[in-house]
Amino acid sequence: YTEQEAIGQPITMIVPPDLYDEEHEIQRRLRAGERLENYETVRVTRAGGLIDVSLTISPLRDPAGRIVGCSKIARDITARKKAEAYLEYLGTHDVLTKLYNRSFYVDELNRLERKGPYPVTIIMADLNGLNCTNWSATYGDDFSCFGGSGGTPFLSIPGGLVRGGFFGNNGYPISAHFVKF
Repeated sequence: YTEQEAIGQPITMIVPPDLYDEEHEIQRRLRAGERLENYETVRVTRAGGLIDVSLTISPLRDPAGRIVGCSKIARDITARKKAEAYLEYLGTHDVLTKLYNRSFYVDELNRLERKGPYPVTIIMADLNGLNCTNWSATYGDDFSCFGGSGGTPFLSIPGGLVRGGFFGNNGYPISAHFVKF
């Protein structure tokens, strides 16, 4: 926004409607004299898009110590948030098949153990030569048991079929996943 567009407008012009309550809480904290540092939230761009921001907000006081305004710095952290989301994805998914990995299943089994639902059925299958196939797909022809990169389709084609999931005879969703241990 230009200076002329922003002066005299409420701060809510850059706050998504679903975060108005959050903005009211920020203002309450400022009126109490509190300073906010590295407060992560979302704001609206002039074009109407959403960006992740980190806010530093300080109350401004007059010589008598009364709060008369605030200083606000917003830093765009959208790229950092995307990188964090991608790293989180890599921590729970196999790069080749895009399926959940062992780490995801360990966490999910721990969660199910604590919270349910019950009963839980887990079906696991071991494919002969899977390690050999993975080495070929990951490290190339020098490590191939197939004389080429033949392992890639062996893992990615079934992975694509499994990612879709399906429904059982009773109508409940069933999700099947390959996991490399």
